[in-house]
Amino acid sequence: MKKMRKLRIASLILTLAMVLSMLPLSAVPANAEVGPRPEDVDSITITNVEPMIEKDLRYGYMKRDYIGGDEKGNGEDRTPEYFYYEYFDELKKIITIKFKEETGYADEVLTGTDDYSEKLDLYIYFQENSPQNFENQWTVGNEYSVYAWLEGYHGEIDVCFMVKIVESPVELMTVELEVGILEYDTRYGFEYEDGYGNTKFYYIKEALPLTITVYYKASTGWGPEVLIEEEGGLKGGGGIRRYYSERLDAYVYLEDPLAPSPKGKGEISETNWPTGFARCLRAEIAGKHAFFDVLVIKGTGWQEVSGRWYYFNSDETILKNKWKSDSKGWCYLGYDGAMAKHQWVRDSKGWCYVGADGRCLTNKWFKHVAGWSYFDREGRMVTNKWVADSKGWCYLDADGIMVTNKWVRDTVTWCYVGADGRAVKNQWQKDSNGWCYLDENARLTIGWKQISGKKYYFNRNGTMVTGRQVIDGKVYRFDANGALIG
Repeated sequence: MKKMRKLRIASLILTLAMVLSMLPLSAVPANAEVGPRPEDVDSITITNVEPMIEKDLRYGYMKRDYIGGDEKGNGEDRTPEYFYYEYFDELKKIITIKFKEETGYADEVLTGTDDYSEKLDLYIYFQENSPQNFENQWTVGNEYSVYAWLEGYHGEIDVCFMVKIVESPVELMTVELEVGILEYDTRYGFEYEDGYGNTKFYYIKEALPLTITVYYKASTGWGPEVLIEEEGGLKGGGGIRRYYSERLDAYVYLEDPLAPSPKGKGEISETNWPTGFARCLRAEIAGKHAFFDVLVIKGTGWQEVSGRWYYFNSDETILKNKWKSDSKGWCYLGYDGAMAKHQWVRDSKGWCYVGADGRCLTNKWFKHVAGWSYFDREGRMVTNKWVADSKGWCYLDADGIMVTNKWVRDTVTWCYVGADGRAVKNQWQKDSNGWCYLDENARLTIGWKQISGKKYYFNRNGTMVTGRQVIDGKVYRFDANGALIG
């Protein structure tokens, strides 16, 4: 039954279409295919306009004004750069097109960033009322007048509305690219002909797999936001990635500051990302920006990029904040993955120092501002320990600094470290209690000791005695220099 009903409806529609096709043109209303015209418009109103965030690339760009010179730029004299607000069509707003009552047409309402009237088949155009220049910039906290008019009818159907410039809610943003870009990798670009028979490779900044975090000002009450990545296809290889902030309802803009502009319409600009170099790119959202490097590499493992060494895992990820050995020793790869040089590094086992060659110091002394330090065979700075070198025994304190001119206790007794940082031996030394003697093992002498043919006695504190003394129940006499008499 349902099938038969559908067949009858289809038959009726076909019959009606045949009848209409046979009617004379005069039987169809003359204005049946004609919509409202601009002259039918009574007024245009624009309300609920969102504010513009300062220096937000959704709404403008950096600009310089020409003061002198010809159109070709000869002899030009420019002002410093300033931000020029121009993209008013990107503002969210409500546009109401009201038609004259006698036309019988209903009002048309455009919302969001829609500036196209389907009824009129025309766009709404915008321009600032007061021209902007370096001397007359739009600043935060102020409102500015903007004109809007119907396409092709400027001066006939105009409306004026106000736009306010507000401070960016963003404190800062960070951008991390965790991988190196293999040269000519079609995940990040495509080959093209340059018009001269040469095949070149075009790297696409929007294809890079980034981790973007936006940090908001305390006044917003918002915590950090890791942006959502949206992916789409790209003809010729690679994939376009767009990074979207739900809080700002905005996308991140990616720029290559060094890339030249296209030479002509439809031409691909040569981005010139040479292998073995770091290309600095710029990311922007809500008037705040961050720079990050793209490392173009030949392969994985150890790779030199712009004079710095990195290590790339088999999946092209960059090794960061880790120790890695090479044929010359241990190296430390810092927060950005670059091999550290002339730098202190602390790990779970202690402090290390990497030298000019990027290798960790081992079994070596190192002089720095605070003094001398020693690094063991594992490259860790020695602390609270004795260390022997070719000149004698040295002591490193809790901060890893060689002590000098100081008494230090070892596992047996006290020792004295001299001005050269070595433990004193076979030598007299005076302290606050009197004279002491350091033996051949550099240890404080206690008890009887024959020195240079004379006999001396040192009490339990290691201090030389003089005058009349009772030792082990016997009476002894020592001269003023501590030597035994008789």
